[in-house]
Amino acid sequence: MIDNSNLRTHMAGGVLVAHVKCQKVSDFEATPLRTDIEKMAPQANWKVVVDMQDVLLLGSSGIGMLVTTKKACDQNKGKLILCGLSEELYGVMKVSALIKLFTIKKDLNEALAAFA
Repeated sequence: MIDNSNLRTHMAGGVLVAHVKCQKVSDFEATPLRTDIEKMAPQANWKVVVDMQDVLLLGSSGIGMLVTTKKACDQNKGKLILCGLSEELYGVMKVSALIKLFTIKKDLNEALAAFA
């Protein structure tokens, strides 16, 4: 599993939980996050929950990282679910129509239940 300044991962019921620890996901954080998540995802058959409860700011690179990771999950017959978004981040996702692209759950428990 991974535990660094940006990301902590663990398995929960065969699902990879990727807890984003940084408050800001921009150019500097996006590529390492995507690389780490995609490195661990095959162990969970590409079933991934990205827990964003600590994220306050999601830049365009962060959104791109999520889109790319979701595409990788879809291509490998898996699924990516986002959870823990603040009201502000959820609002950004809604205004940009990204809520149509992503499955978004309130918290980790709801996200994990969606895989059951």
